[in-house]
Amino acid sequence: MRLVVLKALKSAKDSIHVYTYALTDPHVLSILMKKAKEGLDVHVTYHQKNTPKLENLPHLHLHPEKGRGLMHAKWIVIDEKMVFLGTANLTSSSLMMHENLLAGFHAPEFAKALLTPSFYQGTVGKSELTFYLLPDPKAFPHLLKLLDQAKKKIHIAMFTFTHPQIVSKLIELHQRGVEVKVSLDQMGSRGASKMAAETLQAAGVPVQAFQGMPLFHHKWALIDETTLVLGSANWTQAAFKKNKDFILFITNINKKYLKNTVNTIKKDSLNCN
Repeated sequence: MRLVVLKALKSAKDSIHVYTYALTDPHVLSILMKKAKEGLDVHVTYHQKNTPKLENLPHLHLHPEKGRGLMHAKWIVIDEKMVFLGTANLTSSSLMMHENLLAGFHAPEFAKALLTPSFYQGTVGKSELTFYLLPDPKAFPHLLKLLDQAKKKIHIAMFTFTHPQIVSKLIELHQRGVEVKVSLDQMGSRGASKMAAETLQAAGVPVQAFQGMPLFHHKWALIDETTLVLGSANWTQAAFKKNKDFILFITNINKKYLKNTVNTIKKDSLNCN
């Protein structure tokens, strides 16, 4: 994944806008500084506590954030045309070791919207995008409504899953006959996500714990293999009510992109039990 990010950054001709929870990878920092020195407009918005000592770097436009909630969003906009977003932080461990999902789009309208992020709705090809910058009071009802519309199956992969209303909705869907499967980070399934996992399992919903060494840092759901929900947000009350996170709904998903996503699901599922 780091190679994809580095290649994208190197391709920039005019501007780079980065939103990240943590930025410590030396290769990413080196390219950002090089591009800024060349005269590109390079902006970095980051959570100050987890990205120390950037203030003295020359040429970069730095936007450290601190406050009640976490600045937990993660995306990159290249030349106001290309968008890369998902679950990965810009740290060496996140880009090289942890299990993450990174989505890329050539979407100029979406890219420009992310420069001053808020709600966005538009299309990329035949796919429909709906983007919320959290906390947005409309995002959580949208998620519940989309889950409720599932007809056949839902697969969820989540680093931290604690939201009781989503747990209740998944149990309801399971009882309705929808095939529901939840994959969780191994440590999280025994820690923060333990109550949600046990509640789901008691209701008959299969819950898998990722058995690999790195973090299972995914935050997505695939609904009926036609709709993908992804974002930087864990499914917790803090993510939807307090943190600066994002959640993206992609409907009528491109078949090629769907195939790649399903392959990711199958690969990760092999490491779950």
